[in-house]
Amino acid sequence: MAEAADEDAAAALAAEHEPDVVMVDPQPPALHGERTVRRLVEASPRSRILVVTDSAASEDVRETVAAGACGYLLKGESVPELVACVRAAAGARSLILPGTAASELVEQAHASLGLNGARELSRRELEVLRLLAEGHDNGEIGAVLHISPATAKSHVSRILAKLNKQNRVQAAVYAVRTGLI
Repeated sequence: MAEAADEDAAAALAAEHEPDVVMVDPQPPALHGERTVRRLVEASPRSRILVVTDSAASEDVRETVAAGACGYLLKGESVPELVACVRAAAGARSLILPGTAASELVEQAHASLGLNGARELSRRELEVLRLLAEGHDNGEIGAVLHISPATAKSHVSRILAKLNKQNRVQAAVYAVRTGLI
């Protein structure tokens, strides 16, 4: 666990530690909402960003989610609700607690950015996607990861479904363009 007092330190720590979940309170003057979330996503693309704030404004939710946050909740929530949010974020699910804004905002923003499927990829699927993008076939992927070619093929099929891509080339191009790998 690490803690940062400003945006630069938060981005540096995220890049260094690549945590599963980053909780951020984007209150001025040290942190700046959507800009901070964008920097954290750039610094550690696989980390899930959970915004904890005082603002229940729909515009604030939209901006931070569009920047890449997976969850948004208000300060003062109970400990069990906070734990549920961290678990949801770590489990690659989006979550906005009641009292902030409609949870559809998260899904709409992620869909418009093409992030829904990418956020659902497991670590193993990301490994397979990296190898796929390098041009390896299922047999080669299996050999590198010590799995059968059939298991590699299953992973590729799930990746294509989650990313909503029709073939390996589309998935590889998407992964490179979005910085997913």
